[in-house]
Amino acid sequence: MINRERFAVLITTLFESKLKTFTKETIKIWYELLKKYPPDDLYGAVMNLIETDDNYITVGKIISQMKDTPEKVKLKEMNTQWVKVLKKEELDQITERIIDMMGGKRAIESCPVTEISWKKKEFEQLYLIYCEPNFERGGKGIYLTGQDIIDKKP
Repeated sequence: MINRERFAVLITTLFESKLKTFTKETIKIWYELLKKYPPDDLYGAVMNLIETDDNYITVGKIISQMKDTPEKVKLKEMNTQWVKVLKKEELDQITERIIDMMGGKRAIESCPVTEISWKKKEFEQLYLIYCEPNFERGGKGIYLTGQDIIDKKP
């Protein structure tokens, strides 16, 4: 997480480069919205926008400038897995477990077209929960409940 002082300098530079006025409250709000992103990614995105964008800068523009943020990677993978579910392709372990929790493949296949968006929303919520990093394992990979027991079987 970026510290407040470095963030204030970065955002002040951004606003001054675009000849925009700002207040301390603006900086506090932007800090709350952007503090979860890696400092180097945030710095690179702001510097890129200072160089290339002539319009008013928003938090959304800064976020979209950051390449391969953990959120973007997770969302891309989630959408890929949902498409595999709909196409009835081979699924990874996490997706298999989520589909089982949702009532199985048959429940999704028999879902009316008018309600498939609700199933997708349910899938997205479960997928984001299951894909949280396992900090006990160094924050790497995806933790599957009970996977440690399965791994220990002879």
